[in-house]
Amino acid sequence: MDYYDRHCWRCGAPAHPDIKGRVLCASCRFWIAVGPLPGSGNRHPMEWYLTHCWHCEEAEVPSQDDLGLCRSCVTAIGELQAS
Repeated sequence: MDYYDRHCWRCGAPAHPDIKGRVLCASCRFWIAVGPLPGSGNRHPMEWYLTHCWHCEEAEVPSQDDLGLCRSCVTAIGELQAS
């Protein structure tokens, strides 16, 4: 069990998985249901980030993916770490 199994994926607060397996605190669950407030600076609603790469914000990733990264971003980040 790692940090993100017990803490909200969005804000880091202690949380428990919901029916779909997403670990989100109550306020972040509300944020997903209602959406970001105007002027919050977020480009996409939180639900969008659960199915898209959080790094490039373009490619879709499988919902069961633990990293939330597309293949090209995993490769690019791996190359940066190796150098």
